[in-house]
Amino acid sequence: MISPLYHLCANILYHLKQGNRRYIPLQQPTAQEVMVNTMSAGPTTVILTGAHTNFAIFLMTYPHLKSNVEHIYIMGGGVRSRNPTGCCPENATTSCIPQQCGDHGNLFTSYTTNPNAEFNIFGDPFAAYQVFHSGIPITLVPLDATNTIPINEKFFDEFQNHQSTYEAQYCFKSLKMARDTWFNDQFYTSYFMWDSFTSGVAISSMRSEKNGEFENDFAQFEYMNITDGYTKEVYGPEAVKIRVATKAKPNMDKDSSLDREFFKSFLKVTSWLIRVIARADLQVLNRQENSGRFNIQAQFPFYREVLYKPEFRNKKIGKPIIFDMDMSPGDFVSLIYLLKAPTEVVDLKGILVSGNGWANVASIDIIYDILHMMGRDDIPVGRGILLKILYNMVLLETLVTQNFGSHWLLSSFLSLSILMQSFLCTQSIYVVGGHISDESDSKGNVFTVPSNKYAEFNMYLDPLAAKTVLETTLDITLIPLSSQRKAASFQAILKALKHADHTPESSFVQHLFLLLHDLQQKHELYHHMDMFLGEVLGAVFLVEGFNMRPSLQSKPISIFANSTTSMDGQMVVDKRSANSVKVLVDFSTEEYYNRVANSLCNKEQSAIISSFAEQSAMWKRPPKKYEGSHLCINAAEAHT
Repeated sequence: MISPLYHLCANILYHLKQGNRRYIPLQQPTAQEVMVNTMSAGPTTVILTGAHTNFAIFLMTYPHLKSNVEHIYIMGGGVRSRNPTGCCPENATTSCIPQQCGDHGNLFTSYTTNPNAEFNIFGDPFAAYQVFHSGIPITLVPLDATNTIPINEKFFDEFQNHQSTYEAQYCFKSLKMARDTWFNDQFYTSYFMWDSFTSGVAISSMRSEKNGEFENDFAQFEYMNITDGYTKEVYGPEAVKIRVATKAKPNMDKDSSLDREFFKSFLKVTSWLIRVIARADLQVLNRQENSGRFNIQAQFPFYREVLYKPEFRNKKIGKPIIFDMDMSPGDFVSLIYLLKAPTEVVDLKGILVSGNGWANVASIDIIYDILHMMGRDDIPVGRGILLKILYNMVLLETLVTQNFGSHWLLSSFLSLSILMQSFLCTQSIYVVGGHISDESDSKGNVFTVPSNKYAEFNMYLDPLAAKTVLETTLDITLIPLSSQRKAASFQAILKALKHADHTPESSFVQHLFLLLHDLQQKHELYHHMDMFLGEVLGAVFLVEGFNMRPSLQSKPISIFANSTTSMDGQMVVDKRSANSVKVLVDFSTEEYYNRVANSLCNKEQSAIISSFAEQSAMWKRPPKKYEGSHLCINAAEAHT
């Protein structure tokens, strides 16, 4: 899930945003509010290129506004489609040309168990049923049509040579990124113009209908009887007659190297600018009229890519640390705290970002922002994936085989559970998470699953990985939920920060905690904000725990994994367990809050760049000392 708190943290940081629009908690309009305001203003066309959840809720909640929906264009489903990569008969020769065959769907993550589904419909089939049976006119662009318009090399090359506007450059960079990171070498036969083709089909249809015509420039159509699920073709009371695109039209210009009419138009069309329909014209990608106002180079004439790296020569270096985190506010503060810790105490060697926590791994950029702000562009960041017990092994192997990771601070478990199957050279692990059920009947914090009363989020998100890590012979210190709750007072931490000196990073943390506290007081949706405060305890204990007068107990623990939703992630003391972990049961909270504040407010190892205003000012003036567009600067020299 992607937490709105990720956006909150990104906005508080100097994050290099363009423009002033941003996410503001409790002020951000909901999808329903946007639709109600738009539909109430008059007849509207809707284009759906994802799951139908938002629109289905609108139809069910505001049926009186349904009459203002003129038409729905949908990218989704597979009616008569076949496997887009094609296949040959079993006994075919090597000269066989693959023909369409096989399954209807494109759910490549689950072909064997669900061969017919298409991603958008699969995302919320109940919502799709509501939309298809709404009685509103629908044009469907299913896999049948999109499978006939793969991105081929000729289109890619032509696009590369036609980028005369900022938006064309942006689109090409996005496409090139997709090609360069495609999961196999079949990009040109397996990457299709799904959503952009649908947008073009919609605009062409709307323009034709405005002129009293019913042709489409880019697709051929048939009327079919459709139902939900994988949008199969049926007959009977459940059937809905809709217009279905069956294939992309070929390019009739014989002098063109492009084989599809839409390819030729795409290099001219900004397909998402629906407002041009009112002028019966298509906005062209490469025309200067209504072009983008600027890119980052135009907005900041002296923009440079600068990498800041610390100078560690002649310095005593502390114990190497790897920090495995998710994207919660508490983990952001923990990262800043670790970056502030004296290098002779800890040496942060790598950061691993879990993709199954508070945000997906696309939010990894904010980690780079923090590292850049703190002058630590030298620290590698490993990208996790969304699935449980799977992880990116490349960085792990590099870090561990070079003995970079003798100490680990974990707020997630995916990486280490895989690591332990091969390397096992870790000296110690500090785990932030877990809730040990006791006689007091204190509850866990998985508030999104009411049936699971005693689990803690980090354990619940991947209980098998947690079990693998914690039930080993490794030296493990557990920072359980009961201890985290002792470090979860907004009043105490804000008071400590208020009475200490200020640095850019302490101001960021203070601003963040003030906002979280304010949200908790204002809205029930944010009742859990104080749980993020306790997450910082793990980092503080790792660096200077024995200065907080801690009390540790050795306990044999066990974790429920792969049982039921109401039990997964729960932790119990199990005397039958062969191994024990050290559990932090108590510490001086006053000492803890003071040490957090003093560390963040220490002007040593403070931020190289304090704000977005400072960053943008640097990019608006010529450099005084360094030349070139890409620099590597010693962090100590950054302000010279």
